Amino acid sequence: MTARFLAAICGLLLLPLWHGLLGAQPVAPPTAPILRIETSAHNAPIRALDVDSAGRYAVTASDDKTARVWDLSSGRLIQTLRPPIGPGNDGKLFASTITPNGAVIAVGGWSPDNDVYLFDRASGAMIQRITGLPNTITQLAFAPDGQTLAIGLWGKHGIRLFTSATQWRGASIEVGNDSQYDGEVYRARYSPDGKQLATASVDGLVRLYDVSQRRLTLLQRARPAGGGQPFNVAYAPDGKLLAVSFSDTAAVTVLQAATLQPAYTPSIAGVTNGSLSALTWSADGRELLAAGTWKRADGSHGLRRWADGGRGAATDSALASNSVMGLRTLADGRMLYAAADPVWGWIASSTSPVSTRFAVPSGLMDFRDGRTGFRLARDATAISFSSRDVNGVAENIGFDVRNAAWVPPQPQWTAPSSNTRNLAATDWFEGIRPSLNGRQIALTDNEVTISVAVSPDASGAALGTSFYLRFVKADGTALWRTEAPGTTWQVNVSGDSRWVVAGFSDGTLRWYRAKDGVEMLAILPHADRKRWVAWTPQGYYTASPGGEDLFGWQINRGASVAADFYPGSRLRANFFRPDVISALLDTADIEAALRITSQSVIPPSSPPVSPLVSGVEIDSKTPPVVTVLSPRDGSSFSAREVLLSISVRTPAG
Repeated sequence: MTARFLAAICGLLLLPLWHGLLGAQPVAPPTAPILRIETSAHNAPIRALDVDSAGRYAVTASDDKTARVWDLSSGRLIQTLRPPIGPGNDGKLFASTITPNGAVIAVGGWSPDNDVYLFDRASGAMIQRITGLPNTITQLAFAPDGQTLAIGLWGKHGIRLFTSATQWRGASIEVGNDSQYDGEVYRARYSPDGKQLATASVDGLVRLYDVSQRRLTLLQRARPAGGGQPFNVAYAPDGKLLAVSFSDTAAVTVLQAATLQPAYTPSIAGVTNGSLSALTWSADGRELLAAGTWKRADGSHGLRRWADGGRGAATDSALASNSVMGLRTLADGRMLYAAADPVWGWIASSTSPVSTRFAVPSGLMDFRDGRTGFRLARDATAISFSSRDVNGVAENIGFDVRNAAWVPPQPQWTAPSSNTRNLAATDWFEGIRPSLNGRQIALTDNEVTISVAVSPDASGAALGTSFYLRFVKADGTALWRTEAPGTTWQVNVSGDSRWVVAGFSDGTLRWYRAKDGVEMLAILPHADRKRWVAWTPQGYYTASPGGEDLFGWQINRGASVAADFYPGSRLRANFFRPDVISALLDTADIEAALRITSQSVIPPSSPPVSPLVSGVEIDSKTPPVVTVLSPRDGSSFSAREVLLSISVRTPAG
């Protein structure tokens, strides 16, 4: 991947999408059900990683608009936190932190009211919302005593400090702020004793604050050598040293924590590209560790370890297959990492009581680097694509949509072409100025073209970009543009020129009408090569055994309450409609597909055909929500009888 692509797509460090969000007008969370992918893991880049002081729980936050809580003894998912969300970027999470005692989690990112949401870790309930902040939340950090929360902001709004006398169960109070910043806050970290707070900002400065009295008092500012944009700060376990990394260079520097004066500079010899923006110290302070966008010669994103706290020799090893967004170390010797794949996991020494290497993958197919394998049957009723297996080996996979089955790819299926006899797309790969027959196609700021397919009838071309799926007519004018659910890795146009089919970074394949860009169908093939689910935007679906819980509906319950999520299986009786999916491939019209299926002989197990599904209709059919209040998840007991305490809500009445 080129530097341009990394900055605009995987961005991941510069997060350019925030620029386009400033000045958005506050709106209430939408009440209509929202279709969501759910693989029991993140399905978009992980932006933040934090752990409690005892190393029991990890919390991750992602562009997929969820935060997730993981059991660090086993790696299993124990809680999915769902703030209210909306269309587009509304709800993407860029920051998360957990109180040292593991009781409360704070998450934030983009929301219309610039909210920080606080959740009870055990139940997943939202217990508080800090709202009305001046801009997007970029960073969150709880103090070692868990009673103050530092909030970093986008733009020139700096840092805010909030406190709570009720363990965040009651009202919180802003006790300090510093808006004297010339750029967004990238990182905020408390010293181990909780008396100081250090921040890194794109304005080039590292700042040091006294927070010992639960006030924010600026002590020092420094412009560390090595790069123009400090990105991360990490205190050594004894609090005497502060490591700093940068987003614009691979440099790492170590400062005296009390004065921000230079202490020493770890060697970055051999790091010839990218950055080492993710930083952490070993639990005993003997090692300094870093990773980031740095890509090794073998194609992996590497981990660099320096002995003697960064003064000594460096050793390198492979860590992840994509940019590393966060690092944390535990007392048992494990180092946790979160990457943009999205994958999180850990590596440990051979003497650790847990696995020496463990990873939680997304479960998504990866459609990158498979252009020649992205093939369609002439009528788009079957598709093949390339993806890598668990060993990283690429293979071609076929799926027959009409017959709902995995099949071998067929030689007559056609790959996308960037040109025909009369029409040619040029300068499109990772380009910002693509052209069609020499006519430049206008893109938005930071938008990069990733894939292209010229229509067989030469009427135009489909372009997949970092932000959109587009169709441009032969004369270079736009026919339609639709927001992409992720990076558009692949795109193709069916042989009959009726369909545009795209493969996205969220692991979905989606069918769009070529004439107007309306999405008709989405398919999520799981990376296990067994499960899959296909659905329409209206919620009708078909699935493999076990596949119907790979998607579901999120329903917001207000700005200050956690949203509900209903897997597909909970509404199977109303929306499991393989007949509708099959008819849709012929009609390219959901109403026509419903009319056709209502006139056919419906198997006894099929529900009566209903009109188009509305948000109100889905909400009226949702089952009760049952929460076990006690015993808490993970509790142990030996009594012969156990008293269960539960709460039951019936949103549908």
